[in-house]
Amino acid sequence: MIAGEYVKYVDFQKAVLWFAKSLSVPPQIMDYLKENNVKVMKFIDNKKKETWIFDVPEVLEKGELKKHFQEEQLYFPISLAKIEKHEKKETNSN
Repeated sequence: MIAGEYVKYVDFQKAVLWFAKSLSVPPQIMDYLKENNVKVMKFIDNKKKETWIFDVPEVLEKGELKKHFQEEQLYFPISLAKIEKHEKKETNSN
């Protein structure tokens, strides 16, 4: 995690629940982000060369706890994302 940001490397084709047009994270992650005042979540797909940036308070407000195919997750619309294109592979700074 970069200071103030939650970063996750994903393959959007697999990570997005396309019929609901949403992404999800476990509620424990959202609790951690809230408790630690993390304001930004970034989902990076190096294959697509895109980064989807989400505002954590907005995700908390508009997300819904649901159970699809796995344990309960907080699902939030991908339409909340600000999308940035990148030319190079984004790497984990750790």
